[in-house]
Amino acid sequence: EKKFGEIKEITGATDGNLSVNLSKMEAGGYITNRKDFYNKKPRTRYKLTEFGIESFRDYVELLGSIISGNK
Repeated sequence: EKKFGEIKEITGATDGNLSVNLSKMEAGGYITNRKDFYNKKPRTRYKLTEFGIESFRDYVELLGSIISGNK
């Protein structure tokens, strides 16, 4: 589980770009979000779904097979 700011720091994406991409990933079922307040400030946290984890593993496997020339 990662907060919006953590994901932004890791990816180097802008607020707008990250927000759009996270929304698309959520709509696709790859992630979920949880909103709450911490020290009276809004906080949004994101987490990969099982579908998201499986899809990412499949994608990495596909990339590996392309690199090794098996696809």
